[in-house]
Amino acid sequence: MFGRLCGWMNAQQMANQVIEEARNEGVQFIRGKLSSFSIHQNQLNSATVLTNNGTSVNIDFGNFVNCAGPFAPRVNNFIPNAFPLSLRNEVHAKVIMRDELGVIPSTAPLIIWDDPIDLPWTPSEREDLKSIGGLEAKLTERLPPGVHLRPYPNGYLLMLWDWVHSDKEEESPSEEISYYDLYPEVVLRGLSVAIPGLKPYLDKMPKTMIDGGYYTKSIDNKPLIGPGNIKNLYICTGLSGYGIMGAAGAGELLAKYVSQSSVPDYAAHFLPYRFSDPEYLKRPKINHREL
Repeated sequence: MFGRLCGWMNAQQMANQVIEEARNEGVQFIRGKLSSFSIHQNQLNSATVLTNNGTSVNIDFGNFVNCAGPFAPRVNNFIPNAFPLSLRNEVHAKVIMRDELGVIPSTAPLIIWDDPIDLPWTPSEREDLKSIGGLEAKLTERLPPGVHLRPYPNGYLLMLWDWVHSDKEEESPSEEISYYDLYPEVVLRGLSVAIPGLKPYLDKMPKTMIDGGYYTKSIDNKPLIGPGNIKNLYICTGLSGYGIMGAAGAGELLAKYVSQSSVPDYAAHFLPYRFSDPEYLKRPKINHREL
């Protein structure tokens, strides 16, 4: 699949720019772990944070935004009487390797292979994998489409295939993610079916790096954006696999809530408490996979 009008961007550089602009506007960043909240008459007054240098800091605020991604439910659990956030987290892992052979030009687009894949194994490799069972045995079967590739700066490639970790779905995510040992090789083998020029790398697996996190999803795969059930608590999480595409719009919508501005009609579809609203549950549902 080639999205002719689509492209890719460097999410880290975007985040760094946003942080820098925030600092220029006077925003102060504190690195640490949330310890507790002070709450009075159903309103949050302050939070205590244990900083990375071991000191404890008390932060007073007028409004509090829980935008902790996969850890948003954990933050809400610190707040007495705050409603629980129902989210699931899928492991999302990316493989980065240097393209020493220059197979993929730096101007190549993002590629997503949209056909099922039979991985190239020798007969002996296939038998060995079958004898192990589990995921290894599954690797000898026809596998789902969706293997990704795009060029990365300085002659590197970024690759991923989400189905490999599809069984790693967690309600309580860990800060240390464990990845499938054969993940880099499986992804590279899958891509070699789409791009035969990558096959020479299979003779001796190159050095790779795995980076990743979570796709944090709500029940209907739409984000949770809006007020919580505590007077000055706001929620912004559950941006699934479209976080980098939807983050700016989600932030703008959240800012309208915090500033008490009028919000668009579609905002009701993202309210964090919508799953407890019988009227919302009666509405026709849109299958996001068909959009």
